[in-house]
Amino acid sequence: MSQVSRWERTVNALADLRSRITSGAWAPGFTMRSSDLEDRYGLHPEGVLHIVKTLRAEGLIETRSGVGSRVVGASGPVWVDPCESTAMEVVERAVRSRIRDGTYAPGTQIPSVSVLGEEFGVHRVTAAVALRPIKREGLLAYVSGRGTFVSEPGRQRTAP
Repeated sequence: MSQVSRWERTVNALADLRSRITSGAWAPGFTMRSSDLEDRYGLHPEGVLHIVKTLRAEGLIETRSGVGSRVVGASGPVWVDPCESTAMEVVERAVRSRIRDGTYAPGTQIPSVSVLGEEFGVHRVTAAVALRPIKREGLLAYVSGRGTFVSEPGRQRTAP
């Protein structure tokens, strides 16, 4: 049994992805993360980078740092966003919203930065950095060895 080279895996993955996109199996807006492509096709990060560059040059996908790559539809890019938020801002806004609406109630533990990273398609460090301003304001508190918790109302800092 012959071993498939890195380059052959990359070429085969590129052909498969191109086919899925052009056939409509992956509809406009379908998002792919580099790590998912690495796992799905057994690729090295350099192979994923080559594929993303090629598909982007062909106009089949668009990319956004910290989010991944999306299939572009016939109508053009789907990431037309006048706000152009960073990945950290998206995570921060979502956590603040969940605290405000009670999804993350006072005294409860929020998901780990790894889980938040997976949910938002960002690295765990990006998720951790997004939580810093919320912690500084006292809305969240980190308990060593246990995790991050929503602060009780009496313990939250007020804005100066």
